[in-house]
Amino acid sequence: MKRHISLLLLLTILLTGKGANAGEMINKHLPKWLKMDLEVRHRLEWKENFDFNDAVNDDDTIDLFRTRVNIA
Repeated sequence: MKRHISLLLLLTILLTGKGANAGEMINKHLPKWLKMDLEVRHRLEWKENFDFNDAVNDDDTIDLFRTRVNIA
């Protein structure tokens, strides 16, 4: 089930097109001497049997988000 969700998420990301560029939209409303950019990243990791011991059920999923605001 987890593999199906991960595959669906990957296909959705690939089919939606290129990433958005928030910097251009933000900088339209700021003074010329101030530049700003926004970056959002997402990473999904899924591990199955990562200690190579079949006696222990050690499946795990990690969902990571990172947000950055760049000001120059």
